[in-house]
Amino acid sequence: MDRMKKGDNINLFFVVEFVLCFLMVYGVLWNKPSITSNAFAISFITLIGEFVFQSFKIKESKLLMQVSVIMAVSLICVAISFIYNDKSVDFDSLKEYFIFLAAIIFMYLCCYIEINSRTMHFILKFNLVIGFMYYLAYKFAPKINNFTVGLDFNFGNPNFAGMWIFQSLLYCTLAFLIYKQPIMRVISGTVVLLLLVMLNKTSARNCQIAYVLFIGICIWRTTKKSGKISKKIIFLINVLPILFVFLYLNYIRVIIEKGWFSFLVSKGKSLDSRVKIWTRFFEKLGNRWVTGEYITCLGNSHNAHMVILCSYGLVTLILTIFFTYNVSTYVNEKASDKRNGYCLAAFFATMFMGFGEGALFAGGIGLYVMACSYLCMSRFDFERFDIPDYEKGNIGLKRIYDDRLIKDKKRNLI
Repeated sequence: MDRMKKGDNINLFFVVEFVLCFLMVYGVLWNKPSITSNAFAISFITLIGEFVFQSFKIKESKLLMQVSVIMAVSLICVAISFIYNDKSVDFDSLKEYFIFLAAIIFMYLCCYIEINSRTMHFILKFNLVIGFMYYLAYKFAPKINNFTVGLDFNFGNPNFAGMWIFQSLLYCTLAFLIYKQPIMRVISGTVVLLLLVMLNKTSARNCQIAYVLFIGICIWRTTKKSGKISKKIIFLINVLPILFVFLYLNYIRVIIEKGWFSFLVSKGKSLDSRVKIWTRFFEKLGNRWVTGEYITCLGNSHNAHMVILCSYGLVTLILTIFFTYNVSTYVNEKASDKRNGYCLAAFFATMFMGFGEGALFAGGIGLYVMACSYLCMSRFDFERFDIPDYEKGNIGLKRIYDDRLIKDKKRNLI
């Protein structure tokens, strides 16, 4: 009975992190920067504390070793950049490095932290609240800047706003796909429609394309009984962001001349908008491909892998791709339900967003909480999700009893 009760406790780590995410978003939308910065600081400290605690608790060491190597190599690269540029160390200059580390650590933790039905319900329902807050801000927030290309919702630029709205849109879509109760379908579906309108107002093309790809994967997964995705597809998704950069730079002129994808062109949004940005970052990187140029390349390079390559070097990029692939395959092996596949598809959608945005690893204060929690949801046991609370106790006791019967039979006691 004690084991059952312990397993029914909500996971406080995720509760704290998502509440802090709510405060970060609230601080931005209502122009209260102190709330946002304090919430991020507490979120990062909480994450490091959980990482230290879980590192002693988790027996499996493969992924922990990979995280440790990434942290060590990237730190060396950052130190070299500071020394080379004769730059003094301060918190502001290290903030992007902290965000990079936070994303890596959060991915690692999501591979091992177990969540129960109460935690899953909290994550899905609380993100409906976060999602609806964007609509409230659109209607009632005192100031929302309107750029030539779209609204920024006080995030600084429309693309950054789009990335946050996109994450809430993914969670609300997952709620619509996962919940079977009509009332939850109506609520989540309504918030999804509102967020689609808000995302459209940001004109964040990469997020819009990533959402279409996410829906495509979900439709594909509905035809499969298992939640697992092919390792070849997972590998391709993990290497595509950096491959896309070189394919884009080499073929975008031909695509424009042929008139392909012209429907994606809008005011202030040309198809070759990333050419100057990525060319400039390669110029900043110079010949320092191995260690990167952290100080010179600070800022959003508009591609998840470009951020790592330019700031921490080719070695760190290869290690990170290897790590994200292993993380993806690890949680994929745990998937037993097509709803697990939906959650993993949401994580992959964030990678698709990384084709043209880099906020997961740079500049996205707290975005890693929402972007990486899909991994933990991908491992969740959905068999217990729709069971009423009053029935879970009996089912839990029955499972314990059945497990003991199996062990006794193996020992020839029965």
